[in-house]
Amino acid sequence: MDDKVIFINGFQREEVFDIMRAVKKAVKDPEKIAFCMGTEDNMSFTVKELISQVSAEHHIMTGRKK
Repeated sequence: MDDKVIFINGFQREEVFDIMRAVKKAVKDPEKIAFCMGTEDNMSFTVKELISQVSAEHHIMTGRKK
């Protein structure tokens, strides 16, 4: 499981964007990082399920193959 996923929960909207900007600025390949927020649906996922789901969506959205 090499996909980079950052799960953000409990922050206000602007804080989320600040966190995302800071992370993207701090890493070598920011386009390879998938971000997600806690939702009613994904709070019941295992970590493995969450990473798998978010990574798959990220690959689709960015047009990258897994």
